[in-house]
Amino acid sequence: MKKLNLIIFTTIAFALGVALGAGAFWLLSTDNASTTYPQQEHHAEQPHTEEPHTPTHNPQETGRSSTSSFSAIETGGMSSFALMADANLWAWGNNHNNMLGNGTVTNQYGAMLVIENAVAVSASHSHTMVIDTSGNLWGLGANNQGQLGDGTIAQRQYPIMIMEDVYAVSTARSHTMAITTCGTLWAWGSGSGELGIGARNWQQQLTPAHVMDNVAAVSTGDRHTAAITRSGNLYAWGNGADHRDRSNITQRFIDGEVVLTDRDGNVLDNFLSPAFITNDVAAVSAGGSHTMFIKTDGSLWAWGSNEHGQLGNGLNTPTHEPIHIMDNVIAIEAGETHSFAITEDGVLWAWGANGGTLGDGTTTTRHVPTRIMENVAAVSTSAFHTIATTHCGTLWVWGNWSAVNHMLGGDFNPQTHAPMRVRVI
Repeated sequence: MKKLNLIIFTTIAFALGVALGAGAFWLLSTDNASTTYPQQEHHAEQPHTEEPHTPTHNPQETGRSSTSSFSAIETGGMSSFALMADANLWAWGNNHNNMLGNGTVTNQYGAMLVIENAVAVSASHSHTMVIDTSGNLWGLGANNQGQLGDGTIAQRQYPIMIMEDVYAVSTARSHTMAITTCGTLWAWGSGSGELGIGARNWQQQLTPAHVMDNVAAVSTGDRHTAAITRSGNLYAWGNGADHRDRSNITQRFIDGEVVLTDRDGNVLDNFLSPAFITNDVAAVSAGGSHTMFIKTDGSLWAWGSNEHGQLGNGLNTPTHEPIHIMDNVIAIEAGETHSFAITEDGVLWAWGANGGTLGDGTTTTRHVPTRIMENVAAVSTSAFHTIATTHCGTLWVWGNWSAVNHMLGGDFNPQTHAPMRVRVI
């Protein structure tokens, strides 16, 4: 998915991307000379009470700070990326589709310097997209759904250039969205409604296709997409974007196409192209089948699936209209079936499904925002693990043992349900 993607409280560029100096890619081998294993710091797991805004677990930072601060972090599947202030991009984790960009399919234990002169990165569970300082967009990794946008379905071991004049990009499992410097939104990959190009049936779009103009930010979910215009209007499309009450909506097969109809048989908008949701929106994050957004007043809203409490409203039933969750929010990250938010005071909150990905020291599903740690600058999550950085320049990881274990050289206790500090370089 993409996950993700961390959404900063701004109406400027949202989508995670990468800029590489002079358009040159420096790809290092996976031998020991190019791999640095981080220091490990363990924190005892403590139980959480499910009271909103009630801290019971707050790991404290100890030990040395990183030698470089972080510009951005990203998770994709069971892989992780850390972009340092010195513009070096480091990666670790699963590499079965060449998504780490080192020319192999060997999983990477410990952080590996992949690219120099970078500024951001966006990764799904199997492919990675990159923007260089000239505005050129590059892709690498899996491409069986056309998600790289190079006109083929060939997997790429090394970055291949896709298009020019790009300033933002967001990746999902089988589709990718990019915004050009003039605010035009483009889509490619496989799907139906999530591409936003009006296709009722599943299709494979192998090259970038125009979606809409005057776009400031975009976020891709598993089967849907959301975007904010330069005027702060929120649009969404695809399966999962529909915020209507579906109790009176029926899916029908008419003239070879799947359509939605009301109880009287009238064909409804299938959310196959951008549909207006609301205005005064500063940031958006699309999850597996739910969506969260921050309004310009700092209030957090959400709609969509809620079987695991991923909306954070204390229930487990879906909502078809945006509902208010909390206030004073500056950043959000929607996961597959869980969610994160950072408030103005730097506190990280989490809720939803919890296989250890929430970081509260348990595997208990949380239906309301639960306090995780303080002084947080950024967070990124996948279906398997989560990483976060603090304003002190430290990196913390937690979640699925296998995903986190790649960062630690393959030798530590698999119980990683609470944030544990690691060192990239």
